[in-house]
Amino acid sequence: MPAVIHSLIPQDDDAVAFYSSCMDLTNRVRKAITANAPLLPLLETNSDSVYIKAADGTMLVCNRGYINLFAPGTDPTGRSTAAYLNEDLVTAARSSDLLVLSGADDVMFIHPYHDTKGHSLSLRTFKGSLLGLGHPRHAIIGISRLIGVNVSERRERLLPLGRSWAIYETLKQRDQEIAVWVARGERIKAIAENFHVSEKTIENSRNSTMKALHLGNPVDLIKLMVRLQDGGFADFGL
Repeated sequence: MPAVIHSLIPQDDDAVAFYSSCMDLTNRVRKAITANAPLLPLLETNSDSVYIKAADGTMLVCNRGYINLFAPGTDPTGRSTAAYLNEDLVTAARSSDLLVLSGADDVMFIHPYHDTKGHSLSLRTFKGSLLGLGHPRHAIIGISRLIGVNVSERRERLLPLGRSWAIYETLKQRDQEIAVWVARGERIKAIAENFHVSEKTIENSRNSTMKALHLGNPVDLIKLMVRLQDGGFADFGL
């Protein structure tokens, strides 16, 4: 069913934390627009799906997280979101856009989404107004976070993995590839030789990935990669 949109103050702790982080990013984006500074580098600092669009629904700027979640394998920049999002999501997007364009400073809501791999997901989305900042097209900033994977027979096992998968997909391609090699049990020296870089570079990549995924050691990284594969998120050849 299409999401019901409410403009309200979040009540639970997770929602409050999400709202706070969204407001922080939104304020930084507003300052960047006013200063005519580049926006994409700012959006890429966030592991959530982040985008900026025009009042007519045209995608203007989006980060890697947005592309991986909503438009894998394509470049949505310059396109109407109605051209690549499913019908239910388009309905929710238009309803929430209308609230912002009608004067709401921000809105936040939870809604379903079926991705291209057949997963039924639950997302929490924030939208904030960028109107009145002097830019002729920047109208709305949107931030979406994966909060659940609704696969009935494996629900309990997959729910904790949804957030990890969303973070993994925001990593640089080289870091993703190195994580797969680590998960296969390859030695650092062998991985470095394969990628024609130093062993230190491989260690830095591995450690950066573990930090992003909130993992304490390489064994935890291997376990997570196996769980992601078993959960159907990807086939790493493990």
